[in-house]
Amino acid sequence: MIIALAIIQSTLAATLFLRNPTNIAAIISFLTSIFFIFPAVLFLEGGIMISYSWRNFERFSDILTSSEINEYAYALCVAVSLLFTIGATLAQYRSQRASPTNGTPTHIIAGFKSVSKRRISTAYILLFSIWLLGAIYYYYLSGFSISKFLLPIVDRNAEKAPGYIKLFYLAIPPVLYALAYWRNGRIGSLSLFSIAICAVSVFSSHQRREAVTMLLFISFLPILVERTLLGLNSASPDERKSLAAKSARGARAKAFLFLSTGLALVPLLWYTRVNLTAASEGNTNFSAIDHRSILDVVFGSPATGFPTLLTISKYVDSVGINPFYLFQFIIAAPIPRTLWTNKPIDLDSSLQNYYALMENPSSFWIGELYYMLGISSVLFASLLGYGIFRIHFILSRSLNLYHRTLATLILMQSLTLFKNGFAVTALNLIFIGGLLTISWKFCLTRKK
Repeated sequence: MIIALAIIQSTLAATLFLRNPTNIAAIISFLTSIFFIFPAVLFLEGGIMISYSWRNFERFSDILTSSEINEYAYALCVAVSLLFTIGATLAQYRSQRASPTNGTPTHIIAGFKSVSKRRISTAYILLFSIWLLGAIYYYYLSGFSISKFLLPIVDRNAEKAPGYIKLFYLAIPPVLYALAYWRNGRIGSLSLFSIAICAVSVFSSHQRREAVTMLLFISFLPILVERTLLGLNSASPDERKSLAAKSARGARAKAFLFLSTGLALVPLLWYTRVNLTAASEGNTNFSAIDHRSILDVVFGSPATGFPTLLTISKYVDSVGINPFYLFQFIIAAPIPRTLWTNKPIDLDSSLQNYYALMENPSSFWIGELYYMLGISSVLFASLLGYGIFRIHFILSRSLNLYHRTLATLILMQSLTLFKNGFAVTALNLIFIGGLLTISWKFCLTRKK
């Protein structure tokens, strides 16, 4: 019965993704079926994936091999993901029947002519100056030469930057890229310079996940921000519907290309970073591919969602659910620990400390949802899928440059939401979205 439901979920998720490859709810459903539900079948068969990342859970072998616990957790994740996918599918059906562009009020329509190039330049210089201070700080911490600092090399002994500094350091580059694109309406020299800033940010802060999310933002902003559509000052409902449909069809092929590129970037970044780090330490005979296979790099860590869910369920049995976790994390994260020594920590760190795990595990969206709501997460899943799909769809089909940029930002966080849960995703959206909103308000052309 559970396997049959899993097959239904996978079929619905694949269909939803093929029709809506640029919607975050469709991407989450598809990633869950491939990297969460499918690997969990190994547990039902009594096996454990041989993976570097899965060694983090070896001390829970008694739990991982318990068929009773496995079946309960598997039923839970299938139910949550199935209802999430059904909710998103219902939202897709409603969205197809009534495209939001048909009813967009004229005063909301805002294209590239709605922003001032002079103000964009001012905002760009200001944000770049702030980012440059962060880059200098990271350079000071690294102890590297300029050439090493610009490469994805990890110094295991280097001091880590405070979390709030890292948040701003990684939040500013995509905003700079958006400003550059708003200014020219295309990828020009300023956009290429912004892309270089994005690369320096992820390399110097050693963030592999952010490298993929930055790539998604860079790639999908020109796709979702349709120049012809956004250049309109006015249009009839039929013209809006036709242009929106044309934009969606053209985006589908490009979306599959860039999502595939993002997936291929994961092993490329890992092998590059490990080999360059080994070479910088004088270990020229080290081969990263001999240490971890490509299948392990791509599937190993993303496929740890199910054992993490088992660990979280055990943790919930001990300490109970925390429905206010999301709000506590968002409020506490930007505050330096020197000012709030006992501030709440994220679920990943709580699991690592509580069970003395080898490394910090990723909580995944299902695991974090279960930690906040317990078994009630099953009832909430369909509403969550419907809401996420609907909100993202409305933003991505709006005739407003700012709305479509926000839609790109949400899509950018699809991998983060799947693997790291709602708390980290919400924090990124608040920081980057806040900077985007302030920049948009500042850059709007003032009407006399």
